[in-house]
Amino acid sequence: MRAFKPNNYTLEDFEVTVIGEAICHPARKRIIQLLKTNKNLTNTRLSKILNLSKPAITKHLLKLSDANIVSYKYTIHEFKIRLNTNGFNKMEQFIIEMKS
Repeated sequence: MRAFKPNNYTLEDFEVTVIGEAICHPARKRIIQLLKTNKNLTNTRLSKILNLSKPAITKHLLKLSDANIVSYKYTIHEFKIRLNTNGFNKMEQFIIEMKS
């Protein structure tokens, strides 16, 4: 996670930016879409669906986890992944404010 200067940005500015960075990659966007429709995905299954290596999937999951968009639990040899739709709230509020 990157550092920020509190004198220049609010915590909310930082949180919205982290969410934006997390969802801006096409693979992470697809992971979110897959998790929305499939509640019990694992990193192994995502790797097969997206044709990405497990280390690449793990890297994307860490970015999504930093933004509080996904959570995962390690089981034997794989991660069980869950979507946290509340993780989008700060971004949603920001977009609503900008549209009004």
